[in-house]
Amino acid sequence: MSVLFFLIIASILAIVVGRVGTVLLQNQEA
Repeated sequence: MSVLFFLIIASILAIVVGRVGTVLLQNQEA
């Protein structure tokens, strides 16, 4: 596995986790 491929996967996971975390926080506040 190339480093570039790993970085792309890590970036996508970071974005997905960030969005899900934001939604969960909004639901808890509401």
